[in-house]
Amino acid sequence: MQHEIVNDYDSAGNDDAFAPAQAAYGDYLGNVNPAPYREGVNYYATQYGDAAFFVMDTRAYRSPNEAEDDEHKTMLGQSQKEDLFKWAAEVNQTVTWKFVVSSVPLHSLYSHGDDTWAGFLNERDQVMDVLETVDK
Repeated sequence: MQHEIVNDYDSAGNDDAFAPAQAAYGDYLGNVNPAPYREGVNYYATQYGDAAFFVMDTRAYRSPNEAEDDEHKTMLGQSQKEDLFKWAAEVNQTVTWKFVVSSVPLHSLYSHGDDTWAGFLNERDQVMDVLETVDK
């Protein structure tokens, strides 16, 4: 959805641009995706055979890229992060393969204006810690 607004979009102070971009996303992409994880969100979970997928929304809840990378900076927002962690625990009991899908690179090998997870290392580490321990 971010490119229906502007590259490197964050959710801070962009409410006027978000509503029409959200509508465009829904009309052209969102409506063909599986149902959202909950009403009114763009992230979703789906399952195919012995594989489960959680597709994250890395834009709608995002802190500004230039914010300090601390415990308050977020790419996912609190609700989505809680939903991801809940999903990981639930599917761990039902499928062998779990995939978490991000629209921006997870690694920190390069940074495009900190628009990748490289600018959100604190939260990325939280996610990785949960995913690493959920299978134990």
